[in-house]
Amino acid sequence: MGTFFLINNIFFIRFQKRFNLPGVIGCIDCTHVAIVKPDHDEHLFFNRKGYHSLNVQMICDHNLKILNVNSKYGGATHDSFIWASSQVEPYMRELHRHGEQTWLLGDSGYRQRPWLMTPILNAAPGSREEMYTTRHIQAKNCIERCFGLLKARWRCLLKHRTLHYHPHVASKIVLACCVLHNIALQAHLPPPVDVVAEPHDGGDDEAPVGLSAASSQDELMNGRAILNCLINRL
Repeated sequence: MGTFFLINNIFFIRFQKRFNLPGVIGCIDCTHVAIVKPDHDEHLFFNRKGYHSLNVQMICDHNLKILNVNSKYGGATHDSFIWASSQVEPYMRELHRHGEQTWLLGDSGYRQRPWLMTPILNAAPGSREEMYTTRHIQAKNCIERCFGLLKARWRCLLKHRTLHYHPHVASKIVLACCVLHNIALQAHLPPPVDVVAEPHDGGDDEAPVGLSAASSQDELMNGRAILNCLINRL
């Protein structure tokens, strides 16, 4: 089981042109891919919706191209744990450390960080915060559409289909489908006629991610400060 990650400066230029949000290089979320009950470590794959699955983290660009996929965790794993354990999190952290003003967009299930922007809940009507959150939601819808297109093309990933393989094999199938998804986009193949947005079905609320309380709080405050700067730029 593995991952891949692609990045190019053109990504955040396209996001800014389409959604008027500067610095965005991709959108992140998780989706469940149903599998049969494993023979071992069954509890790691039984998700909160009551079935066995892989909890697959993906990052896509403005054009629904998959930039990163991590399919090695079971359905019981929290989205935030997968993110903290991924190769992309330290990569984004390092970009920030070197002064790169780039970030991913995630939903409120992720922690606000200087390299990961989240929506502002209960923003005052007509405020800059509401404007930012509206644009955030519009842009982040790319990953939901990406899930929908991926599963519409490769229907073995749909919940009611269920992959009848060992989790390691199922993970490789997910990776293969993601590669084929990108090839189909590059070839400009028409999408299936019944593509629908994939509702969020990732992990539960946040879980501890191994940082000290002081370090985590510092990153949260730094992330909020950068978010405020981004809002003021809109």
